[in-house]
Amino acid sequence: MEFEHNMRVTDPLVQAGPIFLESLVKQVTIPCIALLVHLYGERVMCVVKAGSPSATQPSSYRRGRPILILLGATLKVVLAGLTSRRRTKLMRSVGPKDPAQHLLLLQN
Repeated sequence: MEFEHNMRVTDPLVQAGPIFLESLVKQVTIPCIALLVHLYGERVMCVVKAGSPSATQPSSYRRGRPILILLGATLKVVLAGLTSRRRTKLMRSVGPKDPAQHLLLLQN
């Protein structure tokens, strides 16, 4: 509880995120859920989440719960935004042992 309170008070992403995401969700014409995530090490953590009122499919991403970077299509967007060097380092540490499988993992 104390950690959660400290994050809400001191973390700029937690403070500005809801305003940005709610505005973004209003502009999209289809049902959607928008996430603001933070990458740390080999994991991603949902910091802020906003959904359109018409979004019926719940998100499996829960605020504060770390998720391995290679799980799910949403996290592939995070991988795509990394520099080639950082992405390669991540793939070597958590991806398949065969480098040829790295590209297949990112394509699926």
